[in-house]
Amino acid sequence: MPGPMHRRIVDVLLLLFLAAIGVNWPDLPYNARLADLIFVPLAAFVVALPQTRWTWRWPDLAVAIYLLGAVPAIAVSADRAQSAMEFTRENYLAIVYVIAAMAA
Repeated sequence: MPGPMHRRIVDVLLLLFLAAIGVNWPDLPYNARLADLIFVPLAAFVVALPQTRWTWRWPDLAVAIYLLGAVPAIAVSADRAQSAMEFTRENYLAIVYVIAAMAA
């Protein structure tokens, strides 16, 4: 059962993630960055927190509409592979948004 130390780890990882977002170092495979490496354990720890769940708020509707609006763009795009990759990036950012909201 996660305790206060577990919550402290989440707090530290969240601060490290936010500090590393603007750092474009080091160059990792698949265009990953330091913040991406920090995000993986952060997400795992946040999901494992007791009584942590996603609560829908009205501003979240903007994120959902943004993602849904990107789907038709893939269908009419001249380069569907590139559009699908961009949609994957947009989904990753939405997941970051959800994990950060759950951790706060």
